Amino acid sequence: MALQKLRSPKIRRLSVVDQVSDSIKQSLLDQVWKEGDKLPSEGELAEYYGVNRLSVRMALQKLSTLGLIETRVGEGSFVAHFSVQPIFSELAPLYDNKEGRRDVEQLRNLLEGECTNIAIISSTEEDRQKLKDRLDEYNRLEAIYNDDIENQQKLHDVVQADFAFHYEIICMSHNKLYMDIYMMVQQLISSHIRHLIYTRVHRRKAAGLSLGSVDTMTEASHEAIYQSIINGDAEAGVTIMEMVKEMDAGDMVSQKALPILDEDNVGTMFEKLAVLGRDLLLETLPAYIAGEIKPVPQDASQVTFSPNISPEEERLDWNKPARDIFNQIRGMYPWPVAHTLLDGKRFKIYEADLAEGQGQAGHIIEKTKKSLVVATGQGAISLKTVQPAGKPRMAIADFLNGVGRNLEVGDAFGQ
Repeated sequence: MALQKLRSPKIRRLSVVDQVSDSIKQSLLDQVWKEGDKLPSEGELAEYYGVNRLSVRMALQKLSTLGLIETRVGEGSFVAHFSVQPIFSELAPLYDNKEGRRDVEQLRNLLEGECTNIAIISSTEEDRQKLKDRLDEYNRLEAIYNDDIENQQKLHDVVQADFAFHYEIICMSHNKLYMDIYMMVQQLISSHIRHLIYTRVHRRKAAGLSLGSVDTMTEASHEAIYQSIINGDAEAGVTIMEMVKEMDAGDMVSQKALPILDEDNVGTMFEKLAVLGRDLLLETLPAYIAGEIKPVPQDASQVTFSPNISPEEERLDWNKPARDIFNQIRGMYPWPVAHTLLDGKRFKIYEADLAEGQGQAGHIIEKTKKSLVVATGQGAISLKTVQPAGKPRMAIADFLNGVGRNLEVGDAFGQ
């Protein structure tokens, strides 16, 4: 590699070794040399920088210690493959305590929360399908592990699947820096996931309990919450029950519910029910273990199960009453998102409000610079947040000032 490609040096008499080291390091960052490339010889570098060979040799030793270059006897110095993952792997045991796990959890919340927000707005159909595939794989491996919770290989597999699912969320942000940071701390996050899964499963086994509907955010039943919202249920809740072989068939230990408001959607209910389930479990366990609670058998005739959401359920039927459509949109937010057609192309509706008005179902009955009202089979809804085909998610005002500016009263959705 020609020396003229190096950054022009400004070597001072003070800390010559550090200055040479920093100059070469910056050139590595600028990719003057790439992984596997051979650096100029000590003599060539000494002549170029105007320093003695000993200073160059010490600078190269410093870079070798950092893992940036590799020195081979009789061959010279080469650009090494550098990764901070081994460093964090060594640090992982330092975070294997209550305070450390709290720190890792805060880091995860920061990265995953931000990337989830970005993904909701800008993810593609391909992104969401990859995420679903990751979730399906996690559920498959979790079921295998739950049948043999002492098997360390099965625990390892479910931890890796859990990490892959969350990393897919990071990837959906399409932010390379976020992805790199998440991979840098992979070992820390995987250790945190392993602790959560192992602790949760063994505590439930020790207590002989099963937390139906919601345990943590990852275990909340998306389908159950969805069904509660689209059915117009007044409230939703959690039940702590004893574990039996059949799914969610054990005797009930305790229950608690909270109201479903018009402002709620699946996302907000996830959060509310996760907290409700956590608090209820903390309240119940001491009394249950002390024998102060007598479990109540379930009435089999009253048991219902929430089916998986089908693609057909995601599409809006404008002939239904406004309340039903409003509930369906809320029950599909933030995922998988309700949709209709506009000019024969998929048109997603993330958020809407109930509105007054009548007209032919699916037809626009009111349009202003900031609002768009569509008639239903009974009543109307006002669109708030939408996503036209091939465009990002946007507020209705932005849509009406952009790709939807030519829409007129009387134009129809669903066609």
